[in-house]
Amino acid sequence: MYPVSPLLPDPDLEELGDRFVRALERYAKRLRPGEFLSLVDSPTESVFRNVRPSVASDSAGLWIADEARENLVFAITDPDDERIIGREQPLSEGFISLVFASEQPICENRVAEDERHSKRIDSAVGEKTEAMVAVPFYLGGRLCGVLSAVRWEGGCSSGESFGQEDLRSMRRASVVLERLANFALAKSVLGIEL
Repeated sequence: MYPVSPLLPDPDLEELGDRFVRALERYAKRLRPGEFLSLVDSPTESVFRNVRPSVASDSAGLWIADEARENLVFAITDPDDERIIGREQPLSEGFISLVFASEQPICENRVAEDERHSKRIDSAVGEKTEAMVAVPFYLGGRLCGVLSAVRWEGGCSSGESFGQEDLRSMRRASVVLERLANFALAKSVLGIEL
């Protein structure tokens, strides 16, 4: 094995680091839910499409906060579901909003029985959420949304509970998606193509 040595910052670029980070933060802050798809290239989509099967869920989605940070908006789903893309949920209701407000993940296996559950999406798709796992999603160093997966009543894994391994899988997926989206955002900020 070769000895591992740390990569050191380029002295010509090091002083620009803080400016670059601030620019990323500004871009992330201005990013609207509908614009998020511009950051989704083939590798990013591949990682996202693996979320649903990795936790044996019926549906997975990425919610992005709107510019006013009053609503979470469904930006991307797997499977693609035109019934819910672009739908909003106020940050004052539902488990998804709880994850966003607390920046803490949830693993809830009795969603339908819990009064905190918002039924907006259930109504839109004609399903009843049985279980949900959701984790915060960051972009440009700032909380920007929530990655979630659900099991519908009578769905592929109905009656099975989400567990700690599912929560770990969701956290890993969120971090990988964040890094890929940050890379795409960085390319936009710098105006480069790699």
